[in-house]
Amino acid sequence: MKKSIVILANGCFPTHDIPLSVLNNAGTIICTDGSADKLLAYGKSPDVIIGDMDSIRLSTNSDIRRVHIPNQNNTDLEKAVEWCIEQDIESATILGSQGERDDHGFATMFIQSTFVDKITLSIITDYSIIDCITNEKTFSSFPEQTVSIISVNHTVHLTTKGLKYTLKTKPLSSPTQGVSNTATEDHFSIQTTGSIWVFRSHK
Repeated sequence: MKKSIVILANGCFPTHDIPLSVLNNAGTIICTDGSADKLLAYGKSPDVIIGDMDSIRLSTNSDIRRVHIPNQNNTDLEKAVEWCIEQDIESATILGSQGERDDHGFATMFIQSTFVDKITLSIITDYSIIDCITNEKTFSSFPEQTVSIISVNHTVHLTTKGLKYTLKTKPLSSPTQGVSNTATEDHFSIQTTGSIWVFRSHK
């Protein structure tokens, strides 16, 4: 399994330069079922296909590795993440998880938060990079980058550095208080007592 690892979900295929660059430079591409067809149409081939294989249209003679998991109690993306954990993969980037199905896009973020202690997952969309953290992390940034923080648990206390609107050992007073903050430098840091999502906009 070559690093860096991309999991391509079966939502809208990326169009922005940033997620496309991540896809084009991936060492290993894991597709969730039907996303393999989209990747092949793009001109690239997956290394692994994971899922219940109910929506893929690839030829049965294809020599691409397939991991058939028929369990209907979780999504193909969750199956792919669990498979990565079983393979001792420490980090992966999820692409193509947004669009087409709003519920799938929302569920992707909860998959990210559910497995945050087992694997580092970054979600990159055509608009932003989404990370889930549980303690302290420094992020690369650029001045005037839009940074939004959403707390999984509203009792979480946050301290920020390098953002226009600073928090210091305080919980978010409302679900939207952390939305549309702004980076002031080429990096910023967040310390948290619990799970939060951090959104960083593209240029």
